[in-house]
Amino acid sequence: MGMKFSMQGTALADHAKKIDASSSDLGAMVMAFVQSAEPVAKSMNGPVKASFNSFKQSANAVAAMLNTSFQGILGSTNEQDKAFQQHSEQATEAFSSSQAGANFDAAVTRNV
Repeated sequence: MGMKFSMQGTALADHAKKIDASSSDLGAMVMAFVQSAEPVAKSMNGPVKASFNSFKQSANAVAAMLNTSFQGILGSTNEQDKAFQQHSEQATEAFSSSQAGANFDAAVTRNV
């Protein structure tokens, strides 16, 4: 027996909103982490300071990469939602068209 799948009409749109919020939250957390280390960096010198600066650059790159990844996921989710909505509308139209062409008066119920 095949697997059945049921989804509310707003599920993908709701999911997209959560992805967008998570993206912002995660990027903010990465940047807050870097900013929290700034006071310590002021007391650093030489190779330690260079290592910290390298870490800071990497953190910025990670934050940007995470943002790009989340935006890709968000775009994909929005496209899936669009396709789902179009299919739902087409299925509704097809059902309505079939129902309009049905001859319900011709159906006869017999008592057996």
